Amino acid sequence: MDKQDLEMALIAKSKELRSAIDSYTKPEFDVAELDKRCASLNDEIVALKKQIAECDAPKNEPKQERSVFGKIADAMMQKRSVTVNGTGVVKTIKEIYKKVQDDNSILADVSYFFGRDSQTRIPAWTANATAAFVAEGGSASTQTGTLAATNIDPAQVLASIPVSQQTLDLSGADLEADLPEIFANAFGDLMATGMCTGDGSTNKMIGIFADTTATVNTTAATAFKISDLVKLATDVKGKKISDPTIWMSSFVYSKFVADSTIGEDVNIYKEDLIRNKMIEGVKVVVTPYAPTAIAAGSIIAVAGSPKNYAIGVAGEISIKAKETAGSTLVTFDAFNYFNGKPIISSDFIQLKVHA
Repeated sequence: MDKQDLEMALIAKSKELRSAIDSYTKPEFDVAELDKRCASLNDEIVALKKQIAECDAPKNEPKQERSVFGKIADAMMQKRSVTVNGTGVVKTIKEIYKKVQDDNSILADVSYFFGRDSQTRIPAWTANATAAFVAEGGSASTQTGTLAATNIDPAQVLASIPVSQQTLDLSGADLEADLPEIFANAFGDLMATGMCTGDGSTNKMIGIFADTTATVNTTAATAFKISDLVKLATDVKGKKISDPTIWMSSFVYSKFVADSTIGEDVNIYKEDLIRNKMIEGVKVVVTPYAPTAIAAGSIIAVAGSPKNYAIGVAGEISIKAKETAGSTLVTFDAFNYFNGKPIISSDFIQLKVHA
């Protein structure tokens, strides 16, 4: 058949499939037989689409390798499981997490490290090389710092993604184009939560609110003062780190804005905080992922550099398809592997409620 005949056949099979799907609501039809019929029609539709695509392919030219997303889209349309990994997949993984960064500001500036597969231990450097001025013929003193690495072991992460039959009936190109956002939505929220409040248990990420050693206490347990934030900001600037940032929840932020202390300096600080989300030149990030507890001893804000938080992502994605009889939804269990923790935890400073 030529391309026109194939397209006519595809239209006919698509109509037949829609009719079969509609029959699920009619009691006179046997569900098991409908399942077989729909599966058979879906296979025929996939085969026809492949033949149409081959008609459009350039002749006498080597066939181009499908992208990783294309392979995943093919597997999903055919309702089969697939695992993609290896060095070549790292570029695809970076594309997914670039989308995560674009969609979630708290993850935009952290340090990402990408490994080959789920078994890779990913190193993150813990120190920089140092330099010193020396006289002619002189020598520099021996440096005590060591350029070392902290290893990040990617942990398995699972997201169950229900996909409708109508979506699977889309062209492969449509589904392929949507996959980066689908995966980003599935994994991004968990990653942001782990960065803030992960406690490191059961393979969880270690968050900045859980693994910070330096501490600044509020002046009082009953009221938060702008002066507490100023102290935190000046202390973190003293660390000489790049892009110092303070993270807190909107609830804690509202408590600082409500500071009733009288004074022109307080008014100036509050205006800069409200208008620009800055305090003493330090950026303030208000995020829903930060904790909201304000009892005595609670950590209400953390200051540091986002570059000092490392997220290690393995270059492997696995998709497993699960069908339910009588349902037009197919559930895909998507597995990825990542983990995260502070590179140098002592370079973060926590603001704790005075006991």
